[in-house]
Amino acid sequence: MKYLFLLIVIFCVSAHAEDETPSNASTQKVNLSVEPIFLIVGDIQISADFKIADNWTLGPTLRYWHPIVASADTRFTDNISLTTYGVGVRGTWSPTGIFTDGWYMSPAAEFRACRLYGSWRV
Repeated sequence: MKYLFLLIVIFCVSAHAEDETPSNASTQKVNLSVEPIFLIVGDIQISADFKIADNWTLGPTLRYWHPIVASADTRFTDNISLTTYGVGVRGTWSPTGIFTDGWYMSPAAEFRACRLYGSWRV
């Protein structure tokens, strides 16, 4: 299961609304994206990219995930609830120009807060 999760993270790409040619890419200034793979499990990840140079973008990222899991462990009296919030910043560099098809590198920094709720049987 760990390897499957790692593969999903490595191959996850942002949904891109439209295909821009390099000549038209310079007119686009903003790109909003959602991570489609994580939506399958209810993890909402939204980011915005703002053009800062011909090959660079910079923008905020937001994340929210709230799964409720039925506990198979008899020591818990309720379901287990996990809430995760995240906020961060991401930069994207592309050798072929921003908002075009091709390879890109996207370093990011994110703060995450997690809370786990459940009642323990005494």
